[in-house]
Amino acid sequence: MEKDELVKRYREGEREFAIADFSAKDLSHIDLSGTDLGGANMTGCSLKGANLSNFTNLSGADLRFANLSGANLRDADLSGADLRKANLTNADLRHAELRGTDFRWANLAGAKLGQTDLEDADFTEADLTGADLTGASLQNTELLKANLRRANLMETDLTTANLTESDLTDAQTYGSRRPKLSGDENITFIDGTKQKPAWW
Repeated sequence: MEKDELVKRYREGEREFAIADFSAKDLSHIDLSGTDLGGANMTGCSLKGANLSNFTNLSGADLRFANLSGANLRDADLSGADLRKANLTNADLRHAELRGTDFRWANLAGAKLGQTDLEDADFTEADLTGADLTGASLQNTELLKANLRRANLMETDLTTANLTESDLTDAQTYGSRRPKLSGDENITFIDGTKQKPAWW
C-alpha cells in the first residue's frame, strides 16, 4: 500500500491495517495514531517523525531495519514486535507496552523509555546511549553487551536483568533496584571501570 492511499483511508476513518505490507515504504511524518497495525510487515520502512501514539497496535509487527527516529510511540503496543537493527534515535516510547519486544542491535540513542514495561525484551548489543528509562520495569530483560552510557536508569527495576558486558559509564542509577552479581559479568560501571562499586 502506498502512502497516499494509506493517508486517504486513514482520513476517511479506517483504522484497521493489521497484517498489511508496508515494507520499504516511505511513511515519514505520517499520522497513524490509534490504528491497528498488528503483525504488519514494515521491514525497512521509514517512519521518521511519524505519530504512532494513542494505543496504536504494533504487536507482532516486523519492523526490522525500520527508521523510527523521532517517532511518537507513546502508549503504543509493541509487544512481541521485531525491531532488530531499527533506528529509534530520539523516539518517544513512554508508557508503551514493550514486553518481549526484540531490540537486538537497534539504535535507541536518546530514546524516551520512561515508565515502560520491558519485561522479557531483548536489547542485546543495542545502543541506548543517553536513553531515558526512568521508572521502567526491566524484569528478565536482556541487556547483553548493551551500550547504556549516560542512560537514565533512575527508579528502574533491574533485579533480574542480564547486564553481562554492558557499558554503564556515566549512567544514572539512583533509586534503581540492581541485580545481584556473581563477579563474572564483565560490566563497565558508571565510573568507567570494571570494579563493582561498594554501593551496588
